[in-house]
Amino acid sequence: MIKFLKYLILVLSSVVSLSLVLDVIYTSIYKKSSPHNKVQNLLKISDRHYDLAFYGSSRVERHVDCELITKITGKSCINFGFSGASLGDILILAKIHKRNNVQFDTVFVQLDYNYNAIGLTPYFEANLAPYMTDSIIKKELSMQKEYFFYRWIPFFRYLKNEKVLGFRELLSSFNKRNSNRNIKIGFAPKFGTGDELAGSFPDKLILENIRLEKFEEEFRNIPRLYFTAPYCKKLENRSKINELKDKVTFYKNYATLFDNHSDYYFNCGHLNNEGAKTFTLKIINDFDL
Repeated sequence: MIKFLKYLILVLSSVVSLSLVLDVIYTSIYKKSSPHNKVQNLLKISDRHYDLAFYGSSRVERHVDCELITKITGKSCINFGFSGASLGDILILAKIHKRNNVQFDTVFVQLDYNYNAIGLTPYFEANLAPYMTDSIIKKELSMQKEYFFYRWIPFFRYLKNEKVLGFRELLSSFNKRNSNRNIKIGFAPKFGTGDELAGSFPDKLILENIRLEKFEEEFRNIPRLYFTAPYCKKLENRSKINELKDKVTFYKNYATLFDNHSDYYFNCGHLNNEGAKTFTLKIINDFDL
């Protein structure tokens, strides 16, 4: 029995030691290597100034052509949109940018179904995991249900988020190889036409979104403009989008903008390249950029 206990202690000690070593190695590589996906790239940007900044999901990433805005207006512009972003993701990303001395004179935020999304998305949370010593990220992760395990069990954060931070991704980051993912910050247009529908707009909006309220507070000294990009006619509960105007001070609803231009859609929730450029021109004119 004593021999077995000694063996068990040896095995457990070895596992803990290996986990500690792997945790240190993974963390060091992810912190020091080149970004391997778009969110990693967004988290590392620092010491920049832009006249205009756009935050949101793929409905910003696919819809707002900052190069076109700069060409027409002469104003510097950055598109911080990434697929699936919630208002929780946007708030934390914007706070990190502010701390990293990324400055902008006016900020645009895409509002739509994400108004009902308060928490972090799993993909965004996974990309935060290597940076638990960062004060903003530590505070945010401490409110997540996995924090105890992240904090006290070595290497758990990498096992939990293996699809985003696993061995294959680690090797790609270490070798500075690009994956098939888009890592470039900015406009990423889609090509082709269609009206495929995935999901619907919520049939009821929550009374308030605490993430949006904190965003308003955090950036109260900067003009904040909100908008909803176009949706095709097939979207369920599309009329409910109008209720967003009561949630923020300055808001424009473009959901029905291209109802007579089905050729502008890649699918029901995303414009194609032609539609995106036309929509960008609309933003320039409406907001007097």
